[in-house]
Amino acid sequence: MPTKTDTQYQNQDQDATGAISNAEAEGAETEADKTEDEARKFTQEDMDRVIKKRLQAAEAKHQEAVDAAVKKAIADYDRKAKMTEADRAAEASKEREAELSRREQELAVRENRNHAIEELTKRNIPTSLVNYIATADADETEDNIAAFEADWSKALADAIKEAARGTAPRDARSEEDRYGAKGGVKHSGTMVL
Repeated sequence: MPTKTDTQYQNQDQDATGAISNAEAEGAETEADKTEDEARKFTQEDMDRVIKKRLQAAEAKHQEAVDAAVKKAIADYDRKAKMTEADRAAEASKEREAELSRREQELAVRENRNHAIEELTKRNIPTSLVNYIATADADETEDNIAAFEADWSKALADAIKEAARGTAPRDARSEEDRYGAKGGVKHSGTMVL
């Protein structure tokens, strides 16, 4: 049986020492990881405290909104109480007119939107773009459709032209294949089997 030399023993000692050092380093890393994990964990009391704090903030914000609405309603009531019957009737009339005007505007936009959808469908333009075209004014909506169609057609043509752009196909056959063995005879380009 062969005997080990001193250098072989020294190498084994160094390997063992290195293994112990690596194990110690790994143990230190796991302790640091454990400390980090413990720092990330929350107790039930911590969670309760955070939730309570957020609920109080949301409640305070809601209470501010309620207080502002109450103050506004009281101020409006006081203002109307000081008005004469004719003033109250005039204000109610103005409010009704404003509401009717708003509803007419919404109705006009809805009608023009439906018309724009029909026109876009006829012209093969995606109807998802109707929000950018329809307005309350019918003439303006028609102008928007015409302008958009022109821009859309131009952009589409440019995109098709760009996509179709490329290099012309090249004849990859050798000179001999193209002109025949002697160089003077041309053939049609079909291969003869």
